[in-house]
Amino acid sequence: MTIIDYSKILNIVQRELGKRYNIMQEILNIPGKSIGCKLDNNYYLVLYPSFFEYLCKACGILPHTLIETLLKTGNMVKGVNDGDFFRVVEVKWEKEMLPIRVKAGFVLSSFIDNSLRFYGGNFKGPMPICSLKISKKDKKELEILFKNKTPLHPSVFFE
Repeated sequence: MTIIDYSKILNIVQRELGKRYNIMQEILNIPGKSIGCKLDNNYYLVLYPSFFEYLCKACGILPHTLIETLLKTGNMVKGVNDGDFFRVVEVKWEKEMLPIRVKAGFVLSSFIDNSLRFYGGNFKGPMPICSLKISKKDKKELEILFKNKTPLHPSVFFE
């Protein structure tokens, strides 16, 4: 039986995320363009599968290894049931736009912000909260996902 060193994998993922952000800042916090956006002081919404595929290629690891590492280290929100960590939510980032549905996970902002702070070159951090908002229609479903965890800030939702 092989013991998986999640802290080692996490370190590799953080290093690669920081390095790649230093080269191309558009990978984070630009709604409609980025693979992850900071919703509030606690969480980033990360697109599935884009965020995971991007980091897996950068790190040379399999998607299930990345997801398992983020879950086991407490850096990704997991619901009460196994395999319960992604949601399809309606989002928008401009008042005038029509909302779009995306499949997403929620990653701790400390994980991403520390990746950028330690490995992102000239990043001064923390990352500002972006304009991406989630429909209030999805709030009940997200409350189930975030049960016994710090909830998303109310400002994350639009009517």
